[in-house]
Amino acid sequence: MALYEILREADRGDAYQQMLARGTWTKTSGPVAKEFTFTLNPLPLTDTLILKARNGDNPPIQLSHLQLVSTQLRSVDKSIAALGPEETLKKPGQTVGVSGRVGSQIFWLILALVVVVLLVVIARLLPKSDAQPPK
Repeated sequence: MALYEILREADRGDAYQQMLARGTWTKTSGPVAKEFTFTLNPLPLTDTLILKARNGDNPPIQLSHLQLVSTQLRSVDKSIAALGPEETLKKPGQTVGVSGRVGSQIFWLILALVVVVLLVVIARLLPKSDAQPPK
């Protein structure tokens, strides 16, 4: 069994499912389990929850069972997300790796070397002709 909620992407508004909890419930020949619990991680952000169950050899879950826990699920305190302070990933004037002009020269040098190597490989793959050119 798995419990999901429907969320929307902030930038495009597309809906997607976020798993809140997952667990296994099997019916055995012993006493019937009357309770099945999930530990929610993360806590739900919306009021719309989806419980997915693969019935297999277990009897289907009745709607009345879900109605019993719906008030408990909706009563969980909601927390509002907030953005943290802006982080600078690269300080102005600080370069990472090879500078622009040197990096460009290295790129073109390596590219020329690759072209020469490929031309040599192609030349070796071509059949050699034994015939002498006409005089």
